[in-house]
Amino acid sequence: FRTCFSTALILFIICPGSTFAQDDFFYVDYALFRAADNKTIIELYYSFDQNKLKFMKNETGFEATGSIDLLIDNVYSKKNGIDQTFKIPVSISDTAGYNRNNRLSGQLNMLLDSGNYRLNIKAYDHNDPDVSAVDTASFKLGRFTNSKITSSSIQLANKITKSDDANSI
Repeated sequence: FRTCFSTALILFIICPGSTFAQDDFFYVDYALFRAADNKTIIELYYSFDQNKLKFMKNETGFEATGSIDLLIDNVYSKKNGIDQTFKIPVSISDTAGYNRNNRLSGQLNMLLDSGNYRLNIKAYDHNDPDVSAVDTASFKLGRFTNSKITSSSIQLANKITKSDDANSI
């Protein structure tokens, strides 16, 4: 299948035929936006399947944690732009009546200079690290023109499925 994001500037396209950490446990995608001083904001959108996270008893109820190891490095300079681990907890007081089919979703924002980057991501259940998803993506951040931007749009999807409609694009 084909996964694409578009902005008015058409900054990047994820290659046809590839997916980016799309499985039942973890979804991730990203978008790039112009920032001040000719830098770029990368927004990383993530979603964990709470039904696959292991809840542990604590003093106030139960807690599960999705973890993301994120490494974004500049391909040519070999410098790490970002090398961080993010822990995203979800707490509940009682498991009775709790809908574990919910998704633990969020967004991470980072600022990068222009360059060629490789993004490596590992998402895992903090309480059971064997439950994980790993993927990589490459992207190029160029300099922006000084012309005024008049519009922008972004398309988000939590899940992409093949259409049965033969006339669908």
